[in-house]
Amino acid sequence: MAKQTTAEALIFLKGRKRYGFSHSFGSAFYGYTRFGDFNEFSGIYQYRNSAKQRYHVKTLMYWPRNPRTEPQQAWRAVFSVGAVNWAGLTSEQKASYNERAKPLHMTGYHLHQREWLASHYL
Repeated sequence: MAKQTTAEALIFLKGRKRYGFSHSFGSAFYGYTRFGDFNEFSGIYQYRNSAKQRYHVKTLMYWPRNPRTEPQQAWRAVFSVGAVNWAGLTSEQKASYNERAKPLHMTGYHLHQREWLASHYL
């Protein structure tokens, strides 16, 4: 298979807001290729807003660290106990949370977790 230079590849590239095979999650686009190969266009593509326009930015690809510190693990335990608590509620209690959550544009589960975490703040 013949290799292309960057200049040759750009000749055949249509101008778009992002390059390569991208996956979107929210307003960020992950530009790794389909088969996991790293290329010059890979990175994290974001839309940013300024006072006049919305513009496109490419940042370098990174993998976040997960240090698993003691406070982090304790907080995850509180969160998971809250999820188990939600699963143990009756359908009437869940309906009550869902009704209270409607004006807040939330789900009942998220309102329950918000209140659970606020009451168990370390």
